[in-house]
Amino acid sequence: MGRIVQFKNPFFKFIGNISLEVYLIHGLYENIFKKIPLISNNNLIYGFVVLVLSIVSAFLIKKIYLLNLSRKEVMSK
Repeated sequence: MGRIVQFKNPFFKFIGNISLEVYLIHGLYENIFKKIPLISNNNLIYGFVVLVLSIVSAFLIKKIYLLNLSRKEVMSK
């Protein structure tokens, strides 16, 4: 019998809301920063920069998408 594990952490909830956007955008940052020797030579810095920029970009993409969606709903009424 399986159990459902739930995390009641606000950070996990936030990441869960933007997980698709993070998945779609992180490859772009991996390719960009792989070509910069100062960042790509240090795995910790590389991972941190890719993670932070992916989360920030995903949040902004989600906000823009929701703004556009709400604008379309207002226009259709």
